[in-house]
Amino acid sequence: MDLDECARAQVHHEEQALAALYAQRATVMARQRVVDEELVRATANSRAAALDREAIERLLATQREFTRRRGALVTPIHRLPEEILVTIFRAARSSPRCRPAFIIAAVCSTWRDLAISCCPLWAAAYLDVTKSLRHAFEYAQVVLHRSGRLPLCVALRGPSKIDAEAMLALEQVVPDLVMRARELDVRQSDLLLSANGLDVPVKSSLLKFLQLPTPLLSRLCFYANHLSLGHPHFLPSVPVLRTLDLGVFPLDMIPAAALQALEHIELFANLKPGDLATLSITAPMLRSMQVPGIPSTHPIISSPFSCLEILEISRLRDLLLFSAESLPSVRSLMICVREDELVTSQLPTMPHLRALRLPLPCSWPAVMSLLVQLPQIEELELQYPGDTTSLWTDWSTPPNINVLPRLHTLCIERAKFVATDEAAELAGFLEARAERALAVPDQIAPLKRLLLRNSSFPQWLVRRLDASVEAVIITRDNA
Repeated sequence: MDLDECARAQVHHEEQALAALYAQRATVMARQRVVDEELVRATANSRAAALDREAIERLLATQREFTRRRGALVTPIHRLPEEILVTIFRAARSSPRCRPAFIIAAVCSTWRDLAISCCPLWAAAYLDVTKSLRHAFEYAQVVLHRSGRLPLCVALRGPSKIDAEAMLALEQVVPDLVMRARELDVRQSDLLLSANGLDVPVKSSLLKFLQLPTPLLSRLCFYANHLSLGHPHFLPSVPVLRTLDLGVFPLDMIPAAALQALEHIELFANLKPGDLATLSITAPMLRSMQVPGIPSTHPIISSPFSCLEILEISRLRDLLLFSAESLPSVRSLMICVREDELVTSQLPTMPHLRALRLPLPCSWPAVMSLLVQLPQIEELELQYPGDTTSLWTDWSTPPNINVLPRLHTLCIERAKFVATDEAAELAGFLEARAERALAVPDQIAPLKRLLLRNSSFPQWLVRRLDASVEAVIITRDNA
């Protein structure tokens, strides 16, 4: 090979090497462009992600603050110890239609577990025959099981006559509840309706279940009528019955043995002549009695209610049916004094009587004639009294100013004081009595307390009362 050919070969080789380097540079530059483009996109994505993160952090902070505030307002009870929660649950007020155990157990799993573990929450049952009894058996089983062995508070509601299908369902449910009952409240839903002249047999009414033994029964409330009673044996075993509330149902259908330990009775029943005289013998432990109406044909009650401390009657003439010695232990008397009931006869002695309550508007002349015969009264309470102007006017004048010489507490509840000068007449009476107490302290005691409950006594006039009474106490339900 000559010199020219060698030179041309060398040049060609160098040109190929240079071309290869250019190709490598182009490849590197292309890769760099790709990387730069990816870097630009990544940077943009990074900046967008940073902005998104800042937005999310702001949202999280806002939500945390909202949750904190809401939690502080709504759910502080969830942070309480279980012992305190159970105490709160047990303090929930129960009523025939509201059973707090089921409501509490439906809030959350934690509350449900606590509620189920607290037997006293389940010791109440309510059955309404006028509603569906489809789940009555399951409901009763839940109450019986979750209440453990505790006595129950049972409420039954139903019509005067129960159809055969409903009665069949009740027979599967009610006996176990009644026999475990500490308190039993049975009410006929159509109590005020006519029975179309037809008496309902006991076997078709809720009354049939009172033929079961109730060894734990302490309180019985029974309101029913239109019953063909016959001679069933009610309440065969009630050794600890303390409270009895009867409406319409005759008292003489309650066996005497059931009344031996009785302490409280409310008789909204159709009393028969002699019922109260018999009650004074069959219920020797009776401490309080409420009788809205005693038939005028009832004979004079001569046998004493030896332990009776609280008596509530609706008419003055009812009080006159008690003999002089028949109320030896009565300490509190509530009575309605009507316009035609001036006291013209001697009242029972009642040596321990200290408190007198007069509900509803009264005939104030009749009231004054009553107070004259009760000098032992120390506390007088007027409820819903209406216009009392004439009472304070008459009481302020001699010789009435000396009536109730031992009175130390006067309570006036729900008085409107809308009559002209009514409030001023009360203030005048208190001033006259205070002056009398200062003049003859051995004959009349000073008034220590004036209680104005839910009354509209003028606030600007209260200061006038302070000079006549040691303490003026004003209370309202919404206070």
